[in-house]
Amino acid sequence: MPAKRKYNVKGTNDFIVLAAIFFFLCLWAIKDAWFPSEKVLRKHPREMMATFEEDGTVEDVLVEVGDSVAEDQVIARLRSDRIAAEYEKAKIDFTEKRKKHQMMELARKNAEKNGVSEQGYADILKSEEQARVAREEAHATVNALKEKIDSSVLLSPTKGKVMEIRVGTHTMVDSVPAEFGGTVAVDKEARKITVSGANGQLQEWVAADAQVLKVHDGDTVEQGDVLAADPAILINPKDHFYLFNKSLAIFSFFAFWTFLAIHILGR
Repeated sequence: MPAKRKYNVKGTNDFIVLAAIFFFLCLWAIKDAWFPSEKVLRKHPREMMATFEEDGTVEDVLVEVGDSVAEDQVIARLRSDRIAAEYEKAKIDFTEKRKKHQMMELARKNAEKNGVSEQGYADILKSEEQARVAREEAHATVNALKEKIDSSVLLSPTKGKVMEIRVGTHTMVDSVPAEFGGTVAVDKEARKITVSGANGQLQEWVAADAQVLKVHDGDTVEQGDVLAADPAILINPKDHFYLFNKSLAIFSFFAFWTFLAIHILGR
């Protein structure tokens, strides 16, 4: 008479521990895949709206719906003819002021080497300081205009696919810059942004329904940083985070029931 077959498995408690691990792993994966927190969404947004950093008129849109884009790819431009002309003029002005400052530096060095009256030396120092200030102001103007030109080009914030285009040629777009540096408070329901400066300064702004909030509650901003802007191009990021978590949730679900079944049958 054949011996009775036994199905007892030693160490079935190990399988119940594994089942518990996969159970909680499944719950964690489900949460991140289907019910992500705000923190997760900020790190892995389901969609990203590209916006211009400056006010202006759209000159050209370089993509179409369905196009795949790379990160930092140029996808649209604002008209910048006037700013470009101002930029070239500012560069010439800076060159002239830099040469004048260099001349005053040379005059001071010659005065120190060859000697000059006390009043004459004081006048040279004063003129040199004025030339230095004028040079720095001209340099700041050049940098500011260069930033405006750079901001007139819209770059894709991420790698992905173009889902929607909300601007076209001649569309006017606006942005809201921070008037000073400070800490941001955001009321999402009221769409209200408040910036509290270090010296008791306060900037409050209620964004229009169509505008995109570019800051989050608790952020720190500097003067000129964009708080809100008109939407331009919607992009679906190429991010495998959610696909990975959905796959992990399914795998963990089956692993949980498998180890639980082994534990029950093996006892």
